[in-house]
Amino acid sequence: LAYSAVADPYNTAIDAAHARYATRQTLEDHQRYWGLLARADKAFIDGIKKIAFPPELQADADVLIKADTAFQERARAVARARSLAEVISLSAAANDAADVVTAKAAILRKGLDLGY
Repeated sequence: LAYSAVADPYNTAIDAAHARYATRQTLEDHQRYWGLLARADKAFIDGIKKIAFPPELQADADVLIKADTAFQERARAVARARSLAEVISLSAAANDAADVVTAKAAILRKGLDLGY
């Protein structure tokens, strides 16, 4: 399915970022980690935009794209943070946005009858 062809590489990239930067202690670690997430998200969003969803699921796809774009903007902001205090503040908002994306993706996956 087209969705899986986009989501699987995205999930692999996110897992790799988590594994590589499991313990982020320096500002540079945080910047690189959030930069990787933002780049993975850009590829995911670009891929989702190219999929011709069934008409009854297009609105769910549009909501996911909007939510993921908001997350990507927040991830980019964390990647540009100038201090660990700024990382902590900005990453809280990014993590909240990620939770929204997870919920919206679950709605779309359910509509597509995907079990993951």
